[in-house]
Amino acid sequence: MRRLTLISLLCLAILSSCSPVKQLNIEKISLSEVRMESSTKASIVFNLSVENGAQYPVDLTFMEATIKKDMDLFATIALKDTVSVPALSESEVKVPVEVTLCDPMSLLSMGLNIKKWDINEFTVSGKMTLAGKGKKTHKMKDTPLSTLLKRLEK
Repeated sequence: MRRLTLISLLCLAILSSCSPVKQLNIEKISLSEVRMESSTKASIVFNLSVENGAQYPVDLTFMEATIKKDMDLFATIALKDTVSVPALSESEVKVPVEVTLCDPMSLLSMGLNIKKWDINEFTVSGKMTLAGKGKKTHKMKDTPLSTLLKRLEK
């Protein structure tokens, strides 16, 4: 369960750091569901309270990210289903993602006490596509996890 806490924080950081449309404002993020599918794969659903000030609905159609620890692949995150935010509204949306640990042995070698992990050893790369008044893809390459979490705290 502790490893899911870190993975959940990573997902939240990725989702909140990529607020690509200026009219979108993510006000609250919470974890709504965690389902372990195997020892290395989990389905996670986040609830986001989003305010869309645009005149058109915005859809998150694609999101994929990789998390590296010391330049070794640690986990992958992928959007499971399209998420839509209605125009000119403040609404709760569910964002389903699938998280896969790439090397469970590295997790064991780091120890299961997440508080002792060095967050500066993790980097995130990925991209997401938003569709509204056209499609826009946002990319992130080797962004330190500590930077993403600082954005989440704001």
